[in-house]
Amino acid sequence: MSNFQGWMPVVLGLAVSSWWRWCVAIVRVNRLASQMRHRVALLAVPIFCLGFFVVILRLLASSDVRTDTFYVGFYSLVGAGWLGSATFVFPLLGISARDDVIERRNASASWAISGALIGVTLCFAGANTGNGPGLHAVLFCAILSTSAFFLLWLGVEMLAAPSEAVTVERDTAAGMRLGGFLVALAIILGGAVAGPWQSVSATMRDLMRVGWPALPLAGVATFVERSRERGTRPLVRRILNSAGIAPVYIVAAAVYVALRGDWS
Repeated sequence: MSNFQGWMPVVLGLAVSSWWRWCVAIVRVNRLASQMRHRVALLAVPIFCLGFFVVILRLLASSDVRTDTFYVGFYSLVGAGWLGSATFVFPLLGISARDDVIERRNASASWAISGALIGVTLCFAGANTGNGPGLHAVLFCAILSTSAFFLLWLGVEMLAAPSEAVTVERDTAAGMRLGGFLVALAIILGGAVAGPWQSVSATMRDLMRVGWPALPLAGVATFVERSRERGTRPLVRRILNSAGIAPVYIVAAAVYVALRGDWS
């Protein structure tokens, strides 16, 4: 426990500084330029993510973690810092909580940001699932799953530019599709690194063995976003433009991981 106590100032500083920046940015924006529900959503979703993460730690983490309040608190702070740090990446992929959701009152972007926050949470939660030797194993798994998450998101963005439909066209269905895709992507990648730790090489093999559907999922999302403006038949166009695609992504990913994942 002494090793963890040495890390506590770093972890606490990262969590507090990243979320202080997030909250200040939301609160300080001119109230006339935003709507209260947008502010509430951007404050409530991270709280939900942290609560979900605590539940995962209590139920599915290593046996020595889930029974110890100190360890649960420590890993919760690590998760908060991880999620807070990830928010710096979102604007690089075309979606900004402050600029798009708060200042421009773009409800479509709110869906996308919420999906991104939940996605990063799922990536990190998967890394904390199952027995392991300690923090270094958790961070290695989290780096793998989160890096793959952002790389595949970047690939879809480069090929189909869903952020343009979200931020420029204010297409709510596009925001919901992007948010659903990010959640589904993280379900697969988080599930791929979940389970008992064996070794670095075994973890990387598991990422490929269980996580491979993340690549065709990204391909499907790219196809959907590129096809929505093409001259397709009206019925096909309505389907491609539908927000109902988002739950299909999520349910398909959840069923796959439930059947293939190792949660022991």
